[in-house]
Amino acid sequence: MKVTIIGVGGLGQALASGLLEAGTDIDLTICARRPGGLEPFAGRARLLFDTRDAVDDADVVVLAVKPKGTPELLQHLASALPSDAVVVSCAAGVSLARLEGHEVVARAMPNIGAQARASTTALCFGPGCLLSRDRPRLTQVFAAVGSVREVGDESQLHVVTAVGASGPAFVLLACEALADAAVEQGLSRNEALAWSRAAVVAAAARLGNDGDNIEPQVIRSLVTSPAGTTAAGLAALETHTVRAAFADAVRAATRRSRELAVP
Repeated sequence: MKVTIIGVGGLGQALASGLLEAGTDIDLTICARRPGGLEPFAGRARLLFDTRDAVDDADVVVLAVKPKGTPELLQHLASALPSDAVVVSCAAGVSLARLEGHEVVARAMPNIGAQARASTTALCFGPGCLLSRDRPRLTQVFAAVGSVREVGDESQLHVVTAVGASGPAFVLLACEALADAAVEQGLSRNEALAWSRAAVVAAAARLGNDGDNIEPQVIRSLVTSPAGTTAAGLAALETHTVRAAFADAVRAATRRSRELAVP
């Protein structure tokens, strides 16, 4: 399978590295405007600066560029693309309807975990896709940086973006707050950061190991003894309406995603 990645920012670099390290049968082309972004891949992939040359024989084209320039880039590429190539945009807020000029288009929404091969990427296929052909293609590409979940209704991508893509930042804020509180209670900054990171990693590990359908409160109940330290801390969080704060964050991020989708 011939894959072209256009753009070598954080996502483009992570995806290219993941594909190369996976050792699959993918023939990779990477395209960027500046030489610096291509240097890490010298001798490992075909490196080009001309976007049209980069896509002329591709099976999959990944547009890993800024949202503002994504529709225009696709229109520029349109006449150079093979008719059956699937073009996947990773731009937040750029709807399938705005990806004009090529019939076979899809959207992907990875998250910050891509740099650690731990992303969960949302895939949404346009009506021009042949799922029997394009689903395996894109699943193989994005599995190089983690797991893949298909979203059948494009309108749900707004909420998926808020939770799956923006959500890690909300969790990191909680991690930061734990560390700040630990410093206030007497730990050094380094120790506080180490223990707050350990708390987040432990929770994520249990969620990941216990299956996709496990409810967080089930795991939480395992460490919440009656009248214990965890119960006292959780009661304090509920007093400060932490649940409502997270709900507001998801609503705000969802609303902003919808705003970005308006041309």
